[in-house]
Amino acid sequence: MRTRLLLFLQPFVITFLAIYPCEGNQAKAQPACVTETARVETQRKDSAPELKLSADPHAWALAITSGGGLIGGGAGNLRVDSEGALQRWGTIRNEGAANAQRVALQPLNDAVTAAHPETWHACYVQPGNPNGCCDQFRYTLTLRRRAADHKDEDYQVFWYSDSIGRLPTDARAVVDAARKLTDDVLGPKNKKQAGTTGAK
Repeated sequence: MRTRLLLFLQPFVITFLAIYPCEGNQAKAQPACVTETARVETQRKDSAPELKLSADPHAWALAITSGGGLIGGGAGNLRVDSEGALQRWGTIRNEGAANAQRVALQPLNDAVTAAHPETWHACYVQPGNPNGCCDQFRYTLTLRRRAADHKDEDYQVFWYSDSIGRLPTDARAVVDAARKLTDDVLGPKNKKQAGTTGAK
């Protein structure tokens, strides 16, 4: 009986594997961004919100934007600057804008100051899933900060839901601190995120 069942299923299994070959047997072409620098010029910017810096010689501003997902609308966006002005939009709840107090802003300021975005790559993806299949959110961190030579520098890096763990430690610190600050000031963007650190 078992042999008959296997013989009956065999053509279906062969057809299935022909249409959907095993992931491990497919060589995945890696996007160029995995080796490109995160430093960007005006011609290579994602559709990130405009980031304006204050006159402070140590000024910075950042945005974390998102897209993709099951319906393509992303998972929300946020923007913060070194003056404490923050905004969140594109979420189900607790959208809005506010000004964070200096003590609340300090962890994020420390993370940005300690970061070395000149060492970041333009993207961080899973080698076996470089295109974020299937229906994952794609997140983009855009950072603008004033360098020691008083020139403004722009950096941009993206990742998918399954690849945040591949971010450099200093980049992850900036992302986590920005999300925590926004949640602390405006409240968590959804009920599931309440009490968590936001793993994606």
